[in-house]
Amino acid sequence: MCIRDRYMGIMDFLEIFNVELEWYFRYALIISNFVLITVLLIFRGRRQGTTDEPRKNVLILIAHPDDETMFFIPTITSLKADYNLFLYCTTNGDYDGLGKVREKELEQVGKYLGFSDVHILGDPEIKDGPNEKWDLNRLEVKLKDYIAQKNIEGVLTFDNYGVSGHSNHGALYHLAVQMKRSGNYEQIKFYALQSVNIIRKYIGLVDIIFTLRDEFTYFNFDIRKNIKAMSIHYSQFVWFRKLFVFFSRYTFINSLRLIT
Repeated sequence: MCIRDRYMGIMDFLEIFNVELEWYFRYALIISNFVLITVLLIFRGRRQGTTDEPRKNVLILIAHPDDETMFFIPTITSLKADYNLFLYCTTNGDYDGLGKVREKELEQVGKYLGFSDVHILGDPEIKDGPNEKWDLNRLEVKLKDYIAQKNIEGVLTFDNYGVSGHSNHGALYHLAVQMKRSGNYEQIKFYALQSVNIIRKYIGLVDIIFTLRDEFTYFNFDIRKNIKAMSIHYSQFVWFRKLFVFFSRYTFINSLRLIT
């Protein structure tokens, strides 16, 4: 067999192979879309409730301006239709000296995302920084007054790891646990945003397959909302946060657990 015949034979094989591969790819895409739609409908059905009940007040407790956008937008967009949302930020993010700028950014984002109120604590003893050790008793006194003033019935914050491992995030979880176990907030339910491993953290919407058994899961399918909100946080929207917005599962998915 001459070289030309061998070459033509190989090309014929590759052409057949490509046709078959294209066929498999098309059907795999159809099946995956069908599975995704089915899962979303199941979740939607789980979360449909009565609309006759009065709107309850829910507080999202964060450590820094932009935490609400980086980590909580799926929860915010899912709850705001049925709840009055309040945002409580324990620092103004002044670690790099941009506190005043970040305060204004957070106020603007709060309006954009539809919060009923945005509160920045501004306590000189509660500072932004990974090496800061917060006085949780002092912080609880401040937060308790706000909760009573706004008639808050649910508090959502970070878990022990705090998604990124930031100690300020973890401190808010320990604050929520402290408040829950004190017995002084029986009317309030506390929830923690679940952290995931590094692989799941950066596979975006694909992480939906790992959330099927999570009790409280919320979705966001409009990445433009995240981009717009982070654009308002212009002092923080640097290149690695832009990558985070596009690839992080927290852009699209939030899984929360009840703190008991």
